[in-house]
Amino acid sequence: MDLTLRTEMGLFNHRVAAVIVHNNKLLAQKNVKTNEYYLPGGRINYGESSEEAIKREIREELGVTVIDYSSLWINECFFVDSGTRFHEVGIYYLVNLENTQFNNYEPVFELTEGSRVNTYEWLDIDSLDSIALYPLFVKTEIKNPDKTLKHIITNEMTNKRVLL
Repeated sequence: MDLTLRTEMGLFNHRVAAVIVHNNKLLAQKNVKTNEYYLPGGRINYGESSEEAIKREIREELGVTVIDYSSLWINECFFVDSGTRFHEVGIYYLVNLENTQFNNYEPVFELTEGSRVNTYEWLDIDSLDSIALYPLFVKTEIKNPDKTLKHIITNEMTNKRVLL
């Protein structure tokens, strides 16, 4: 069961995401309906650690077993999406795919996860300012990712993502 809690005020999510960099490009999943991007990952299940969740999500989404990863950021993010208020706590892991069977380095590629087809794109880190990548803090933090765990609190209620 996903750690999502519906309240009268909105939704609470507890999720993990993978920060995967290759040749100064960041791997992002694309929402083809909105042209917005986010990092691969998903909700943590009840009783599952964030480490278990990141390994499960990457196995489900990218089809590889991750063994080289480290916690990078904890983000408390407040935003509105499609009229719903969110309070999300995300744990971001720096994930190294070099010692896996991953070989999708085309600029854009699709992978199937269950019955869903996900579109992924390698985004040039130097061009992220012009891309709708969420959460927004990733655009600046990815340019100098400190390998020590960093706690980041963001309120994205006032950006264009707000759809009340």
